[in-house]
Amino acid sequence: PSLSFRKVFFIELATDYTDSADFNVWQKESAKSVNRKEKRMLTLSKEIHEALAKRARRAGIHNIETRVIDSTKVIKKLRDWADIVLVDAPCSGSGVWRRNPDAKYRIEEEDLDQLIQTQRELLVSYQRMVKPGGILVYATCSIFPAENEEQMNWFENQSIQLSRIDQQFVSPASGDRDGFFMVKWKKEG
Repeated sequence: PSLSFRKVFFIELATDYTDSADFNVWQKESAKSVNRKEKRMLTLSKEIHEALAKRARRAGIHNIETRVIDSTKVIKKLRDWADIVLVDAPCSGSGVWRRNPDAKYRIEEEDLDQLIQTQRELLVSYQRMVKPGGILVYATCSIFPAENEEQMNWFENQSIQLSRIDQQFVSPASGDRDGFFMVKWKKEG
C-alpha cells in the first residue's frame, strides 16, 4: 500500500545509513508517494543530513526537506505534528555482520548497554512528534532481542498512547540479506 501521509519524518541516527535496510524499506514506500505534498527528513548530523538528501534524490524522491536536529527545541516545536515518524535507531549493526564480520569484534557489552539506553530515549522523545492517528516506526539493523523485541516491550510498558499495529523481523539466515527489525505503532486519537 502506498503512503498517504503529508508529513513524514525519517529520523536517521545510524552511523552508516548508506547500508541501512531500514532506509531501503522506507525509500520504496516513499517512492510510491513521490507526488504527495511534503516529507521532512530530520537527522542528527550534517554529514548524514547531506548524504540522506542526496540518496533520496537518487531514488527519485524530490519533495523532501531535510533538517538537522540540533536541539530538543525542534522536537518540542513539532509536537503532535507528523503523520509518520520513522526512527532508524543507532544499534549494534549485528544484522549486517555477514557483510562486515569484523564489526562484531568492535562492540563491547558497555557499548550495547549505551545503545539500548539511547534507543529508549529516542522512542520516548520522538513519539511526541506523532500526531493523533499518526504512526511511529522503530527500526534497527540488529538481530539482538535486547535492541528489538525487548525494546518494543519496554516501550509499550511506558505510559504511551500508542498501539502496536505491525512488527517484522528479518533474519540474515533467511537468505542473502541483512537482518533487521521494525515495529509500527499508531497513536490514539
